[in-house]
Amino acid sequence: MRTAGEFTGADAAWIQAMVHRLEARGVGAREVNDAYGYVQDVCRRVRTGPKAQFGDPVAFADRLEFPLDPVQTSPGHALARALGATRVHVLGILMVFLMVMSCLASFLSVAAMARGQDHITVTVGAVLGPLGMLAVVLLLTQLPPHLLYRHTLLTGLTLVLVMVALCVFAVLASAPLLLVGWQLVAGLSLVVLVLYTVVFTWSGIKEYRNDPDWATTLWSYLPVGWLLMLGPWATHFLGLW
Repeated sequence: MRTAGEFTGADAAWIQAMVHRLEARGVGAREVNDAYGYVQDVCRRVRTGPKAQFGDPVAFADRLEFPLDPVQTSPGHALARALGATRVHVLGILMVFLMVMSCLASFLSVAAMARGQDHITVTVGAVLGPLGMLAVVLLLTQLPPHLLYRHTLLTGLTLVLVMVALCVFAVLASAPLLLVGWQLVAGLSLVVLVLYTVVFTWSGIKEYRNDPDWATTLWSYLPVGWLLMLGPWATHFLGLW
């Protein structure tokens, strides 16, 4: 059986409490090792202690079911880890949000050009709606993970309802906020695409040393971004719309 290993202080005490509880449940040494490896891998990836990540060690040990599923963390973890960020969720979320909004801006630029318009009308809902969605997702990352694990269904349902409400608001709040030339919007979208490509390529190269699988995951985002960003332009110049 593994000891607290790389954990020290309060984290080591947390590990020991988890191990003792698992042994009290009659869990075998192999499964205890698996549980330790699970905790170690998650804490190493998200750069936090086991208590902050999983809550009470006894309650956590009671929730564990064996065999354990392979540990999966988001590409945002890998991206942020490669860039040296400490708030691993936040950076990945911001990068994805920026790319999604840039793809939308690219589509709107092509639509404005196709209609012979010189500008894009930015509404109140188009600004506050997406920002509200971003704020909700970022708020979820600040909640203790063990609460999310215990109330997965409730959290998911609440998130869906909030997102639907914000989508409705984004559509209904159609008051014009400002007019922006589609050329400027298209140029900014191109800048974001270049930044996106550089960051994901570099972070994938750096992450490859530690985890080739996550590096491949990061690189897989590149063609998706290119397709979403450049696809509307390609279809327009091909005369498809």
